Amino acid sequence: NIWFLQDIAKNQHIYRSIFENPYLSMLKGVHDQYGTHFHLNIYYETPHDGGFNLTMMPDKYKSEFIAHSDWLRFSFHANADKPDRPFIRKGYDQTKFECLRVAEHIIRFAGEESYAKEVTTMHWGDATKESVRALRACGVRMLVGSFRYANPNNVQIRYYLNAEQCALMENYGFYYDPETDMEFVRYGSTLQHTALEDVPVLSALFEKQYPLYSHKEICVHEQYFYPHYVRYMPDYPQRFDIGVKWAVENGYRSLFLSDIMEFDQKR
Repeated sequence: NIWFLQDIAKNQHIYRSIFENPYLSMLKGVHDQYGTHFHLNIYYETPHDGGFNLTMMPDKYKSEFIAHSDWLRFSFHANADKPDRPFIRKGYDQTKFECLRVAEHIIRFAGEESYAKEVTTMHWGDATKESVRALRACGVRMLVGSFRYANPNNVQIRYYLNAEQCALMENYGFYYDPETDMEFVRYGSTLQHTALEDVPVLSALFEKQYPLYSHKEICVHEQYFYPHYVRYMPDYPQRFDIGVKWAVENGYRSLFLSDIMEFDQKR
């Protein structure tokens, strides 16, 4: 996520509220109807789309962000959308620098209350142990991903976990690695690569396939919301409505992952 911040910065002399931004307005509509919590992973910059970076985001909306931090929070994702799979190349120092830089700006323009320090998803869900250790040093306790070790498209999305560790993730949805002192959680649904009419069907099927999962973390990317994006989805808002409605009607209650985890504060 970053384009919504770029839009707010561009319109800072027009928007009286952050929810005049169409993307945040849509998220607030879902929250108001279903009580949904949203955790947005943030890039530092978007150099190929206007050259915006977080230094250009004003802090004039800080109090409004704080007022809505009970359901809307932000965390580090990567420096930018490109290159792909950045954390298989970056070392400890660079990863730590990039994470702390994004965190500093989130706190500056949205308040510490809006910073989801303990949980995030590293861009592409792929990383070396050193880059994961860097995030742990920044206070991150849990990383979210799909943990696909063997994939027909030959794209492994598993951070650094091996086949056995990914198999445990497949069964339980959670895994703790004492070597990096990091917890991992598998997300349970994506709304962007599924036919609209199949969202409820596949959500129900996932629940049957993974009966030990105590959660359902729904993942979606911001860019599919925008008409100028090459893979734009005109039914993007409806996907949110159908996916979240299914979860609510099937007994799920929306929470942040940090709210359901009992992190050992001594570690």
